[in-house]
Amino acid sequence: MKYFYDGCDPEELKGLINKGCIRGVTTNVNFVVNYAKAKKIETYFDAVKPCYEIAKDCNCNLPFSIQAVGKTSKELIDSALKIRDKFSEKVKLYIKIPVNYNNLDVINMLSIDESININATCITSFLQASLASSAGGSILSYFWGKMSDEGIKPSEHVISLKKYLKENNSKSEILCGSIRQSSIIHEAFISGADILTLPFPYFSKISERTKSDEATNIFNEAWYSSDLSLT
Repeated sequence: MKYFYDGCDPEELKGLINKGCIRGVTTNVNFVVNYAKAKKIETYFDAVKPCYEIAKDCNCNLPFSIQAVGKTSKELIDSALKIRDKFSEKVKLYIKIPVNYNNLDVINMLSIDESININATCITSFLQASLASSAGGSILSYFWGKMSDEGIKPSEHVISLKKYLKENNSKSEILCGSIRQSSIIHEAFISGADILTLPFPYFSKISERTKSDEATNIFNEAWYSSDLSLT
């Protein structure tokens, strides 16, 4: 089970890497566009680059997902190849392709012909995920919040996919994103998710607990009220 950072802010990413609590990065078009607007950056690649450089500098072959852009197969393939050529150094690059029937050939072509790691994204059902796995998706990304919006119970689909991957000896990993409540994180992991990708604010939310702080304060009070020296 691993945590990834879901975003495109280099300062957030740097802080999380320094704390040692993430094992990968996922960006998406919205994150990149918003960062570009905030920093008055003019190109998609220039907006991705600051986070990419931080991921490179950690020298740990960090999984790093960048979304291909375009509506047609040709546009997606063209942008994916350009991303591969620009952002493959010192990270384990995954290119995100949204899953639908038309895009299965894109996933298949890029994974087989170009040996590109594919993060098959925007998945909202087990059947959709199973097709994306067969087509060549290395990471299968469920959008938990979107599934809940439809009245779908995401945990059941994660459990089904986990069983399917095991029975087919697949090395694909299950990622859950679009997380809207901290309580979902536990549910996703016990359902079989391999990766949870979270926006920056969630890391402080799940690491801070009232009773943990209470216990820490008791220990600190005991130490600072004592007459002991350290050595």
